[in-house]
Amino acid sequence: MKTIEHKFINDLIELEQNKIFAGRSIIGNNRLLVVGTFNPSENIISKPNNAEWFYGRKANNLWKYIPEVINKKTLKESDKAEWVKFCYHNKMVIIDLIKSFKATEKLKSFSDKELEHKINIKGSQPIFFDSNKAFIESTFDFVIFTRKTWGNDIRSLHSAKKNLIDQLLAAKTIQNENQIILCPAPWGNFKNRAKEWEAKLQLIKNK
Repeated sequence: MKTIEHKFINDLIELEQNKIFAGRSIIGNNRLLVVGTFNPSENIISKPNNAEWFYGRKANNLWKYIPEVINKKTLKESDKAEWVKFCYHNKMVIIDLIKSFKATEKLKSFSDKELEHKINIKGSQPIFFDSNKAFIESTFDFVIFTRKTWGNDIRSLHSAKKNLIDQLLAAKTIQNENQIILCPAPWGNFKNRAKEWEAKLQLIKNK
């Protein structure tokens, strides 16, 4: 088996070890924590991964949805430098649940179901992001999960999500589950999805 690493694993490790994201210390209060599942390196997925940074693939709209609500300006066509700058100035942190796992075959797609299948194979040994290391001295106003439904078809990912929430609450990184926002996956040109993101992000805008 080969180790399948997150494409931006160095950013995740920097968070865990040094409590720094987007060039900023996250010690103290932060505005927003965005949580995804996994972003594979190019050499371990059958499809091209052209993302410069988190949520950077062309089909993804996170850099449209959040900046439009906060600053009334999309960053969808921007680059990593602009996304990093946005995170820095808006005290936003991005993580994924999984840093790495072992597999004998490449991922066939970016889907969470494909990821779920791979991490459930015997010997996959998934390594999860360690929020206890990263956020022990941090708090967040809101936590956004970039997936709305967590059913039995992704049971292991659901468990990882629940464990993360439990850790955030136990460490007082967040005070209660009212600070958690479940948004639909931010990909594709779906008007209803964009409207749902806009509606849910009003909480953040008004904070």
